[in-house]
Amino acid sequence: MKSQIVFLFLLILMAVNGFAYAGNAALAQVSNVPMGERVVNYLQALMTSAGEMVNAREGGDIFAPKKPFHLAFDYDSEHQIIDVYIVGEYEKSEEIKPIFDLTQKLIFRLNDKIQKFYGVTLKPEDLSMDFVNVNSGKVLMKLVNGQYVDRTVGESILTPTISPTKTNN
Repeated sequence: MKSQIVFLFLLILMAVNGFAYAGNAALAQVSNVPMGERVVNYLQALMTSAGEMVNAREGGDIFAPKKPFHLAFDYDSEHQIIDVYIVGEYEKSEEIKPIFDLTQKLIFRLNDKIQKFYGVTLKPEDLSMDFVNVNSGKVLMKLVNGQYVDRTVGESILTPTISPTKTNN
């Protein structure tokens, strides 16, 4: 009697295991991740705290409030370009341009590693940079193909927002 229960239990266990395996078959399929996505994930992992580190190193008055900035990376597969979003509290172009230059230098310093790991080398035309003011939620400055689009003086560009009913562009 006991051996029959054990045999029945093993039979049920094997059947359940087969169903679980069939459910995991879709997860086991290999899919190619685009090279740009892999480079963007690498940059995001390395540059997550760059804004805080740069501000921590700045000299000056220790009681003056610091304005950290945060970096986010996205790959636009349609245009094959890396979008770099810099989010901070700065509002003047003379404060934002050095952040663009610094961010670009930091990214291009990683070219040796990117070449070693992924076989590509980034160039200025591979990057599109936007500075988003955290208080207003608007893009105040862009850097595309080495050209600045300054929106700090005039009307700023709305950032895309996700809403269940509509999207602002």
